[in-house]
Amino acid sequence: MARKRNKETVCKEYSACESREASLLAELEKVKAKKKALADELEEIELAERRENNDRIGEMVYRIFGDNISPDEFKEKLDAILTIDEVKEFAEADIKKEAC
Repeated sequence: MARKRNKETVCKEYSACESREASLLAELEKVKAKKKALADELEEIELAERRENNDRIGEMVYRIFGDNISPDEFKEKLDAILTIDEVKEFAEADIKKEAC
């Protein structure tokens, strides 16, 4: 026959569950904080990579078009270059290749 549980036993188990719940919530908060810190670090790394990439692109633009080119002038020259069919087809094919 199964043993009957009394009020004291149930209260002890209930208290243990509450304690375990508090400990799990504290652990969850630690995990969330770590996750946020890692997401912030990842965002910082990606931003640094973009800056580095932009710097390399800028250096190439200056080397090809000269140090005194403005963003508007560069856009005009790039638009003119992309009106050439072969260049446009090459650029589109390259974009499609990278997408796959």
